[in-house]
Amino acid sequence: MDATQLRALHEEYRIALDKGRDDTLPEDSKKKALEDAFKVRRQLDDAFIEKEQEREDNERLAAVEARQAAVAKVAAVAPQPVTRSNIPTNDLKRYAAGEINNMSFTLEPTEQRTDVIDETSNAGAHYIVPSSMLDRIVNFRLQASGVLRAGPTVLNTTNGQVINIPVLTTDLTSLAGTQGAASTVTNPVWATKDLSAFRIDGHALVADELFRDSGVDMNMVLGNLAGRSLGKKVAAYLSDFEVGTGSTLPNAVTLGSTASAASASNTTITIDELKTIYYTLIPEYRMNASWVALNALTLIIATAKDDTGNYIWQPSNLAAEPDRLWGRPWYDDGLMSTMATANRPLAFGDMSCYWVRFSGGTEVSFSRDFEFTSFSTTVRWAQWLDAVVADAAGIIYLLLAT
Repeated sequence: MDATQLRALHEEYRIALDKGRDDTLPEDSKKKALEDAFKVRRQLDDAFIEKEQEREDNERLAAVEARQAAVAKVAAVAPQPVTRSNIPTNDLKRYAAGEINNMSFTLEPTEQRTDVIDETSNAGAHYIVPSSMLDRIVNFRLQASGVLRAGPTVLNTTNGQVINIPVLTTDLTSLAGTQGAASTVTNPVWATKDLSAFRIDGHALVADELFRDSGVDMNMVLGNLAGRSLGKKVAAYLSDFEVGTGSTLPNAVTLGSTASAASASNTTITIDELKTIYYTLIPEYRMNASWVALNALTLIIATAKDDTGNYIWQPSNLAAEPDRLWGRPWYDDGLMSTMATANRPLAFGDMSCYWVRFSGGTEVSFSRDFEFTSFSTTVRWAQWLDAVVADAAGIIYLLLAT
């Protein structure tokens, strides 16, 4: 209904209402006029509601179109990230067929879930994550490294630019004051610790016949090979201070943390010495602390007994749960430094104080050019990482006798 029609209805309503109120007219005429006025008023109300609904619909439509236009504008200029956790099967087939001679991938975490339904009922349906090459590399890394299983702070970044971590070296101090006296000024002292990105890499030769054999799952083979290689090396950098030496390499967890009092022996350790380490750690760190220790030292503690001949060790009954000593989780690490003079085969503390940075995903590359005459493919893999203890008070390491 347009404006002219609305004005006409308003005029008709006014005239009918005036007639209904005119005392000079007969009662029947007044009643008829008021009924006409009521009908016209209903038409006006309906027209108003229709007009209001149309206005609201137009506003909603305009808002939707504006949002769609904004999304389309952003999508037109924003790069779309492509992540993979596996080497694409189609690319492997093209490589095996000789259609391409070189290819390179960066494997990054991406999760795909598949429904799994019980044979008799779907009431217990759940999800699993299919295994990929990246899964196997990460799993080998965790299996090899007790430090990573203990829960350090892990950063995953897209590039290798240096990250500066602010570290508090001198805390604020509060003092007792007296009435009317000024408060004591204290200033915190800050320092920084850097996280870079150091490369761990390797390469191997794979016969071209393997790529042409449809019965060989190259994702599985290459994932296992690269995973074991990277896992062992990463674990050594994080666990052994003689491997993860800092400066141009990652800092091991026992480098930059706090030393315990030297043990009485360099070939064994006593329960009392472990107790000393346990209670030397500040309580605020102890409540979230974990043990990480060399296999040989773990065996010493696992077979230790109290005065009544009972084992002190608390073995876990669940495969996914770690064993515990005095309530704190214990993680075995075969790549901690050995039981020898002045070595550091154990760390105890809040492992979130230890920062591990992985940069740029895991690169896997293939090339026929390097070993062209031997009909072999060179498979190269690399990972970039760094690590540093951000809070030295939060982790204590065992220093063996000198």
